[in-house]
Amino acid sequence: MEEATAAVQKMERDLGTSFPMVIATFDPKQDRNAVLPLEQIRSYPTSIMLDHEGNVVKIHTGFYGPSTKEYEAYVKETREELEALVAKANG
Repeated sequence: MEEATAAVQKMERDLGTSFPMVIATFDPKQDRNAVLPLEQIRSYPTSIMLDHEGNVVKIHTGFYGPSTKEYEAYVKETREELEALVAKANG
């Protein structure tokens, strides 16, 4: 759990987020839907983006860390999506 928490905290710093993040489960024996009942979660990590009203606007499954070719595009796209959600919330 310490390793998972550190990874989430690093992602928060890298993306410059200030909203709560959830680690749904770390134990492979635990039913993931018992913790966070979303049928679209098929594997971890899964990021769930919510709007200011709590509606799910995007679900991303998979890992794009700094050593992957998708990383820069993923960070850019995620940052743009989050900025758009914040702008919409601030009307």
